[in-house]
Amino acid sequence: MLHYPVTVAVGATSLEVAAQAVLTLMAPLHLDIEAAQQYDSETGDYHWWNPRGTWNGCEFGGRWAATLRVRGNADPRDVIPGQLSPANLHRPLVAGFATGGRIRALDLNGQRDDTAELARVQWEDFQRIVAGTPAPRPWSEFAARAKDAEAAAEPWLPIREQILEACLRWRNTTGASNEEYGRRVHTELEAAAARWEASLTYSMRQAARDYHDQPRITALNAHASFSGFPLTDPELVFGETSRENYLVQRRLEAIPGSATLTHDGRWLCSGPLDDHGLPTGTAQERHDYLAEANDYIDGLSEDMWLVVMDCHA
Repeated sequence: MLHYPVTVAVGATSLEVAAQAVLTLMAPLHLDIEAAQQYDSETGDYHWWNPRGTWNGCEFGGRWAATLRVRGNADPRDVIPGQLSPANLHRPLVAGFATGGRIRALDLNGQRDDTAELARVQWEDFQRIVAGTPAPRPWSEFAARAKDAEAAAEPWLPIREQILEACLRWRNTTGASNEEYGRRVHTELEAAAARWEASLTYSMRQAARDYHDQPRITALNAHASFSGFPLTDPELVFGETSRENYLVQRRLEAIPGSATLTHDGRWLCSGPLDDHGLPTGTAQERHDYLAEANDYIDGLSEDMWLVVMDCHA
């Protein structure tokens, strides 16, 4: 299931009204709305679909429950606290961050400043650390091998769905709390994933180990700035841009999600989302989207609400 964060802006008189306004604003984008007919050239039939559809499920916060920084003196009535989804209750919430709030309650520029400062440190450390190390094989090579192994194995998604259905039946039968349900889902999925992974000839976990065992990646991961750095070829992040451009880009990325939904219903995004919930499109299109989204957010009045939604499709 594809999950991705959407930043939503609404005007409302209270937290409760803001929450309802977000859901109302997002409703027309539900994938199941039968808004138009589309011809299927393979079957020769027409079917209903929603040309504007982008999601078939959403919740406040979820995987991005602690995304927006809250001012220290913010009125609690102006803040939407972090709300983890049941399957993510094991994840800790970050103090000082929330799912959303009024613009006046959020420290957006402070969040951008800290993101840019971290980016500066990372960029300068990268140049120093990689000096003298051989260029690594790209992550895509390792990932492609793992995906081929997954394609040859029993599909994971049906296994996952069976476990989720079983956990839901257990909760309905026992009356377990959301927290107990979340822990059970996490435990059962972890065990099933371990069994499934053990059946693979080459797992994504092994691919990650092999990728990180390369000298340059090992050197980067040993440094605090790169501990847990994403499985992204570092040369594509740091080696093809100047320090100044990298800092600008990271600052732009600090607030907007994969897409931004404006209070008047405009869906801002650089392109359709890929299998990882990341927008497609060129680097320039990504930059243009982020610049537009930030300009829009900065133009909101202090009474407006900004909320992060966990969407899936």
